Amino acid sequence: MAVNKTGRVPKPTALKLLHGERPGRINTNEPIPEAGLPTCPEQACDDVREIWEYTVRQLDKMGCVSLADRDALYVYCEAVNLHRQTSAAMNEVRANYSGPTAARAQYELAKIQRPAGDTIKNLGAHFGLTPSSRSSIQVGERPNDAMGPERYLSA
Repeated sequence: MAVNKTGRVPKPTALKLLHGERPGRINTNEPIPEAGLPTCPEQACDDVREIWEYTVRQLDKMGCVSLADRDALYVYCEAVNLHRQTSAAMNEVRANYSGPTAARAQYELAKIQRPAGDTIKNLGAHFGLTPSSRSSIQVGERPNDAMGPERYLSA
């Protein structure tokens, strides 16, 4: 995630255009990824594949996924799987153990679970998988041969 000098995530080019940003601040040569749905990497386990299929299906319906998103999406799916596994392990510890041993086990599991949750939150927001992130995303038909700033505006 690129962050500018003020610590903010850069505003997407389409929003800059809609807000009337100065032309010098608009990247008219921004790369546009190849259209299509990414395929799940072969090394993914069955649980990650299930998460992948669900997530890609949702992103496709929203028009928020391209072939270039494969690796970031894979990291997201792995993080969801890890978070689920540690949550299940924490529930098992709570149900079967008590005292200092249980507290220590939960602490160790939380050290794994928390970063996975952060990854889910951060990548999920980039993909539009949170309600607040979807509020700033606009999708629409875009001609493949559009050049310059007009390629960001819906007809």
